[in-house]
Amino acid sequence: VYDQIDGFNVSDPATGQFQTRISVDAVRSAEVAGSRYSTEFGKGSGGIISLRTGMGDDHWRLTGTDFIPSLESRKGINISGWTPRGMASGPILNGKAWFVDALEGEYDQTIFTELPKGADRNYVWRGSNFSKAQFNLAQNNNLTIGLLVNSLVSPRSGLDPMDPLSTTLRYSTNAYIFSAKDQHLFHNG
Repeated sequence: VYDQIDGFNVSDPATGQFQTRISVDAVRSAEVAGSRYSTEFGKGSGGIISLRTGMGDDHWRLTGTDFIPSLESRKGINISGWTPRGMASGPILNGKAWFVDALEGEYDQTIFTELPKGADRNYVWRGSNFSKAQFNLAQNNNLTIGLLVNSLVSPRSGLDPMDPLSTTLRYSTNAYIFSAKDQHLFHNG
C-alpha cells in the first residue's frame, strides 16, 4: 500500500508499512483507493491511503483532548493508558502566513499478575508532533513547509508470563519527515 501525507510518501522504506503517526486533529481529509488510481502514485498495488492536513487561518485556535488518563486496579492503582492530544493554529502574519501544530502522545502500561514485583510491567511511550506553515510569497505563489516527528520507546518489549524480564529487549524508534512545497500559479493557466 502506498501511504502519503499531503502528497509526500510516508511508507516505511524498510517494511513498506504505514507506521507514521499523526494526530487526528491535524487531518482534514482521508482518501482510500483500492484500485484504478492514477499512475502518479507509482507501484502501490495494494492501494493508496492519502491523508490531507489542514492549515491555520487568521483566527487563533487551541484544542486539547483526552488529558485524563485511564486507571486500573491491578497490583495497586496504576495508569493503564493515556492518549493526550493538543493542537494550535493561527496567523504568523495576518493575510500572509499561517501555521498549525498538532501534538499527540500515548502511554500504555501492561501489568502481568503472574510475574514478580519489579519485573511485571512493560511501558510503551509514543509521541508525534506535526508542524506546518504556509507563506504567501506573492499573489500567485505560496510556500508550505512541514515537519513530522515520531518517537516510540518500549523498555521491556516482548514481556509476558512466558517471556520474563531477562528475555526482553529495549525497543525505540524515531522518524523525522520534512516536507517543502512551492506552488506557483501562472496567469495563462
